[in-house]
Amino acid sequence: LPSVLCYTSLVNSCAVAGNPSRAEYWFGQMTGASVSPNVITYNAVLDSFAKVGDVEGAVRWQKLIQDANLQPTELTYASLISSAARNRDRAGAVAHLEEMLASGQQP
Repeated sequence: LPSVLCYTSLVNSCAVAGNPSRAEYWFGQMTGASVSPNVITYNAVLDSFAKVGDVEGAVRWQKLIQDANLQPTELTYASLISSAARNRDRAGAVAHLEEMLASGQQP
C-alpha cells in the first residue's frame, strides 16, 4: 500500500506539470485507499491550481484544508498570492497576504 509520502509525490508531480485535474485524481486515489492526506498533500493540489492561474480552484483547496481541520501554511498563502499575481489581481494578492498575516504566519 503506497504511503502518504508516495501519494504526495504523485500529486506534487502533477502540480509541477501544471495538471490540476490529475493532481485531484491522485488525491482521490489516496483518500480512496484510506491514506490520510496531510497539509503538504493539500498544498500540492492547491499549488497545481495556482501554477495554472486558477484562483478559484486554489481558493477551493484552501477551504478544503480548513475543512480537514488542518492549518494553512506559509506555502498555502504563497501559492494563493502567486495565483492572484498570475492573473494580475493585485487586490487578491494583497488580500491573501493580509489573511496570512492575520493567521499569524509571516511572509
